[in-house]
Amino acid sequence: MEQNSKNSKKSVYGLCVIAFITIFNPNINLVDFLPDFVGFFILAAVFEKASLYAPYFEEARGALLKLGALSVLKIPALLIILSARSQNTNDNDIVALMSICFAVAELILLISAANHAFNALFYLGQRSDAKALISPVKGMRNPEQLRTLTIVFSVAKCAIYALPELLKLTRVVDSTTVVTGSREYPYVMIAAQLLGFILGAVWLTFMCKYLKSIKNEGKFSEALATLRCEYPEEKLDALKENRSLFRTYSVFVISAFLTLELSFDNFSDVNLLPHFLFGIFFSVALIRFSGKSHATKALKKPVLICSSLFIAASVIFYIFQTSFLTEFGYSTLYEGKLADATASYIRTVIAGGVEFILYVSLFVLFFLAAKKYILNSLALSPDSENYSRQDEDYHRSLIRRTLIFTSLGILAGLAKLINITLYINPQMIATDSSELGMPTVLAPAIPWFGVVVTGAAVAFILYSIYYFGMLKDEVSEK
Repeated sequence: MEQNSKNSKKSVYGLCVIAFITIFNPNINLVDFLPDFVGFFILAAVFEKASLYAPYFEEARGALLKLGALSVLKIPALLIILSARSQNTNDNDIVALMSICFAVAELILLISAANHAFNALFYLGQRSDAKALISPVKGMRNPEQLRTLTIVFSVAKCAIYALPELLKLTRVVDSTTVVTGSREYPYVMIAAQLLGFILGAVWLTFMCKYLKSIKNEGKFSEALATLRCEYPEEKLDALKENRSLFRTYSVFVISAFLTLELSFDNFSDVNLLPHFLFGIFFSVALIRFSGKSHATKALKKPVLICSSLFIAASVIFYIFQTSFLTEFGYSTLYEGKLADATASYIRTVIAGGVEFILYVSLFVLFFLAAKKYILNSLALSPDSENYSRQDEDYHRSLIRRTLIFTSLGILAGLAKLINITLYINPQMIATDSSELGMPTVLAPAIPWFGVVVTGAAVAFILYSIYYFGMLKDEVSEK
């Protein structure tokens, strides 16, 4: 038993060291050679158990999870930058804009995570015998200096990958010449990277010293066990169950973001967010959600079947659509000369129709599962003798919001299907009649319908954030 405990401490120590190593290195704009999200997610996992018993750990864990998600979002942001610059290689403004936006958001979350994490560790050290948590490491007078160093490092890390990009912004010289970039940029970038590595190495060294002193003392788990005794077992079980449910809600919200269409001309208009990605995330969340109560477990088998069919249909649709776009393209439909192109696209539309039917089925199953969960797990059940008019109104309000969420999701899918169908008869539209040659773009039969597709997806995303946030609040207050 003691050997298992030692092995567990070593594994946690090793994971934390790996996390710190992935975080300490500076980025070059949005390019991160050692992905930060790996470190953020590892630290969030390490804090998971502690967040059940000690204050501040949950807040730190939440900030770390958001940092991990933000770090992952840098990947599609880089794709957008590459796409924009492939059409205009002198467009450095988008790099600076993206870098600054990400740096500001990341800095806010980094400072929040650092403050909550050290508050949690110091609180635990003051309430237990784990004195290593509140003892200064070698080279520092007090543990608060480690918090200060972490915040300074966070500020420098974000500034180093954002501020140098300002030197690449487009500017006007002597009121006639437009210049992109600066000759000083390479030197500033090299100096910033060196400063980042030095400061990062100092931070990494002190954090590893602090971590090693906690490991050598070996009282962190005992300190948590002391605080655990203050909580009834039933309350801890409820907290664990709620946390699992909240993770499911988060997966639903992530799936909503995957309903966006992301396609570019230089990628043959192929969607970079294929529908099966939404299917995978939504299906995983729905399968988890359908197993949360006895009332919803009867739906688990239909959910599994429908989810599998939808993902398979989405893969087939994506293959058909990608094959058509790369081999023929929408321009062949406008010219109407290739029978093979028309047949290929009709096959794509049919596959899209099958996909949509299964998509609707998934949302219907979600509505049924959510309705049963609301009636049986939130407030009194309708089968209870004490079920009142107030309980009925409360349930009706939640079910109405569930119906709105379901309807918006179906409308977002329907808009995509209609847009696909409208491309059977595309048209050419002049972008600027004043220019020589009148540049044109290919558009569906209803040119503005792409705005409807994007608007429906955005409305669904925003309502998903509201709806699952509302459910989280209701479960927390239960």
